[in-house]
Amino acid sequence: MKFVIDTSAYSHFNRGDARLRSYITNQNAIVFPLIVIGELRAEFLAGSKKSENKVLLDRVLSKPNNEIVTLYAQSAAMTFGSRHWLWNLTCRY
Repeated sequence: MKFVIDTSAYSHFNRGDARLRSYITNQNAIVFPLIVIGELRAEFLAGSKKSENKVLLDRVLSKPNNEIVTLYAQSAAMTFGSRHWLWNLTCRY
């Protein structure tokens, strides 16, 4: 299955959220919008674990079934209409 991840969902995943760990697996593909990568890297610069966070993100992005996508207005509705958003899971607390 293919999922689109946002910044909050990635952060919850790295904090050990079990619900997200069941989705972010080698069997599923994770789509990272380019803006999410930018937000994460900006957060890393402000944090105390810059190198560690960069290594973790690079490891996730290097998996062959994961991808970074650049979105344009014309394709956003089509892309997000056909994929599942992982942030929905993090909003159900």
